Amino acid sequence: MATIHKRTGASGAVTYQVKVRRAGHPALSRSFPTKALAEQWATEHEAQIARGSMVDPAAARAVSMRALFDRYLSEVTPRKKGSDQERYVLLKLAGSKLAEFSPGTLTAAAVREWRDERLREVAPATVNRGLAVLSHVIEQARKEWGIELPANPVASVSRPRNARGRSRRLVGDEETRLLDACGGGRAGGAAYLRDVVLLAIETAMRRSELLALRWEDIYLERATARLHDSKNGEPRTVPLSQRARALLRGIRPADGAGLVWPNATGNGVRLAFKRATARAALPNLRFHDLRHEAASRFSEKGLNVMEAASVTGHKDLRMLKRYTHLDASKLAIKLG
Repeated sequence: MATIHKRTGASGAVTYQVKVRRAGHPALSRSFPTKALAEQWATEHEAQIARGSMVDPAAARAVSMRALFDRYLSEVTPRKKGSDQERYVLLKLAGSKLAEFSPGTLTAAAVREWRDERLREVAPATVNRGLAVLSHVIEQARKEWGIELPANPVASVSRPRNARGRSRRLVGDEETRLLDACGGGRAGGAAYLRDVVLLAIETAMRRSELLALRWEDIYLERATARLHDSKNGEPRTVPLSQRARALLRGIRPADGAGLVWPNATGNGVRLAFKRATARAALPNLRFHDLRHEAASRFSEKGLNVMEAASVTGHKDLRMLKRYTHLDASKLAIKLG
């Protein structure tokens, strides 16, 4: 049952306070400048209570988005494979204007404003990752943490179109220059970097997969390596070329156990690779481009799409097609 009371303030301003009460539901109250607005609000909330879709806004307004970001970072993120990247995204969100809102006051308009500001600073793909994480945080709060909301405001925000996928390949003497710059510990390179880079080019393994590789899962006699914890969550067996096998034989320890590169970290490889590309005068080359290079070489060597996908671990063949950029001069040789 709704009641509306007219109130006159000390300045003479008139407001209309509406209260909605119903057994089994918390009392709701709000003030409006006109009686018509008060009646409209009362009608809408009485209908929501009747439908059983009434949401108590108290909990959603009692906590800040920053608190939700912190809780998600401590409770949910550590369980994910991409925890390092997600941690960075959450810290950016926690330092933004969005953190000042509560879940109950965060609007799609505020999210759009954040999106547009970020697009002036970073690539669309980075903004989309931020929107995805923001949406996940809100859904976690709604489903698991007792924060009742009528809707997720991120669902009403358009995602920017991602830029075209990179097609960077190694051309000319770039591979030689890159490997020389990695240096096996010489010329400022990390001791393991050259081997990691070479194996990436030969196998299309991701950086995380390479660093998780163990000697117990490398079978040189069968020319394969077993990956138990890939990005898509499924194990796969990777064939090893002669070049890859020669590399691994050369660095295999006597006991043949443990991590292949026990002292390497993802961030360490990233920084060492960045320094190596600077020394080799390849400033636009990223470590992930080596996976593109390997996938393209598989196709040029005659592997069909399904065979290449079994090596790279792609479930979506359209994504594999984007990763594969064939050298037209080599295709011309095949055509005769």
